[in-house]
Amino acid sequence: MSGRATVPHRLPRRDFLSLAGAAIATPLLPRDVFANVETGTPLHGLSAFGDLKYAPGFSRFDYASPEAPKGGTFNFQPGYWYYNQNVLTFNTLNAFVRTGDAPPRMEICYDSLMVRAYDEPDAIYGLLAESVTLSDDRNGFTFKLRPEARFHDGSPVTAADVAFTYNLLKEKGHPQLQLPLTEMTEASVEGPDLVHLRFSGRQSRRNILTVAGYPIFSKAFVEENGFDSSRLVPVLGSGPYKVGRFSAGRYVEYERVADYWARELGPAKGFNHFDTIRIDFYRDRNAGFEAFKKGDVYWREEFTARVWATGYDFPAIRDGRVVQTYIPGEKRLQLYGLVLNQRREQFKDVRVREAISLCFDFEWTNRNLFYDAYARSHSFFERSPYMAEGEPSPEEQALLDRFRGEAPEAAFGEAVKQPVSMVPAATATI
Repeated sequence: MSGRATVPHRLPRRDFLSLAGAAIATPLLPRDVFANVETGTPLHGLSAFGDLKYAPGFSRFDYASPEAPKGGTFNFQPGYWYYNQNVLTFNTLNAFVRTGDAPPRMEICYDSLMVRAYDEPDAIYGLLAESVTLSDDRNGFTFKLRPEARFHDGSPVTAADVAFTYNLLKEKGHPQLQLPLTEMTEASVEGPDLVHLRFSGRQSRRNILTVAGYPIFSKAFVEENGFDSSRLVPVLGSGPYKVGRFSAGRYVEYERVADYWARELGPAKGFNHFDTIRIDFYRDRNAGFEAFKKGDVYWREEFTARVWATGYDFPAIRDGRVVQTYIPGEKRLQLYGLVLNQRREQFKDVRVREAISLCFDFEWTNRNLFYDAYARSHSFFERSPYMAEGEPSPEEQALLDRFRGEAPEAAFGEAVKQPVSMVPAATATI
């Protein structure tokens, strides 16, 4: 048995850091995020920051491992989940609608037009789509599909499937999928392998980086079988895994697709090594932890500071069958936090929000309740080159000056830090 538990730093069910970071950064990004991106020219990838790390036709992402052996079963406890997914039980295999409870990781059964590169801050590369072309006003995106793209039944992925999927998700998809499509005005077929997504111009310029990563479904399958949560039948996809054995509410197994159409393509090569990925469901968190300690579960990510500090002292830890590891070098840090709704009158005044932050004694709370497991975040871009530190450099000041009168005055001075409690450690006891 092997496993890993990590210090809790992840916000379950929400990619909060990405969303909040985008909201904070948007006023300080160029007014046209894709200003440096060519229009009218097929592109193999997109980035809000301009340059891409990987060239057209790249062989693989640097963090992929084509040389790793394939086979075996990986049984793990998911640390995050999307849409209507549930880690306690499941009663549907459609993870993309509003109702029902689906098992986590259903998304690995579906490919998307483009996929994110995890060693770049904000870049996506074509998977189902071999290229994307921006319209002159940068509100339209034309995707050219790869001719070899196939669904699990062997049928080709066509522009009709893609356009159908986006219109379907806008009408019937889970709210997490619907909301970014609010300003999509059209998803249309321009040829057997060409699909066009059109937006109103009111969308965030970064919106396409999210929307291009949506799962793509078979139009014929959905028209024949429907798109709801009423049955334990997965919507036909084209991803590296498909649903295998399962028992509703007890376990689900995802089987690797041996002849996966994209297995040698750069964006997909070197991943998906396990023949079977299995998730067991436990109604009680303690029961799930006991299953890990017993060896029924192979990998666990720990989110509770108390358990991390006091629970990992059992025979399998002591004799080396379980390895407890803290990984400090994550490039995409996530955080726990409270977000004040500034649409509420009482929170509109920045002084009120500052007063609330002053009332929170992070140092005492971390020391006495969380076993010093957490580090205070001072930026949405913590531990990255985008984190503000000290006074702005002359080059940064020149950029900031463009936003005088628009951005808060504090943005033009020394980087803002969270307040530190002045209570001596010796008096801060429970």
